[in-house]
Amino acid sequence: MRVADFQLTFPSILVAMLIFAIAKGVIAPKDRDPMAIWVLIIAIGRSDWVPFARVVRGAIMVKKSRAYVQAARLIGRRPRATLVFHILANVVNPIPVIATIGFALAVNSLGDWLRGALNPRLCAASGGGRSGWCFKIR
Repeated sequence: MRVADFQLTFPSILVAMLIFAIAKGVIAPKDRDPMAIWVLIIAIGRSDWVPFARVVRGAIMVKKSRAYVQAARLIGRRPRATLVFHILANVVNPIPVIATIGFALAVNSLGDWLRGALNPRLCAASGGGRSGWCFKIR
């Protein structure tokens, strides 16, 4: 978890920009366009893995001390079987919830940005141009 704590000190956008810069230096210019979606997927995955890891680790720590896990160990169940059938089976439930909330936040942020970028009158009327969130696509 020390790696996760270290990564939390940097904003996700900074980590994603760093990955894009590294990819731009490594990938040949003729291959950049076909690889752009994969670089985007890797950048998002590498910058937003921390909440998933923290929730899963916390859930495993809680489930590990439950009575049914201790009973499985007591009757001689192998550690791997205990992990798969008793602990991980009960830990996967919060993962789609975190992913859904993260996706909703990303779509909302993108919508706010596009609303200001594609409709400059709305941007000017709302005062977004002065606050810095309105951009123009050129």
